[in-house]
Amino acid sequence: MDNDLKTIACHYFKDEAIIEQLEGTYADKNSAIKVEMISWNHGLAEVIQSLLDKELDLLTFREFDFSPYDVFPDMVEVSPSRFQNKALGNKIPMVYAIKMRKR
Repeated sequence: MDNDLKTIACHYFKDEAIIEQLEGTYADKNSAIKVEMISWNHGLAEVIQSLLDKELDLLTFREFDFSPYDVFPDMVEVSPSRFQNKALGNKIPMVYAIKMRKR
């Protein structure tokens, strides 16, 4: 999704680099800092399979409908250190956790 969590802006499956011109930082959204950020999407299957390929055993996989950080516009703190998008609420996952063990 875009940084405002309003539209789907990029492919879910990694097909090319995502190049964005950003202003501000995650720590200070109003900062005058301007940067070019290059990133790639990695679907859950790609992430998990890459770990399994390294001889790790999956112990736990969880998704959460909140972020522990207020990093997107229009976030509301629904409980201490739990932020959700004001419009989307708990309708989308915000973060996930993976616990693996080396064989």
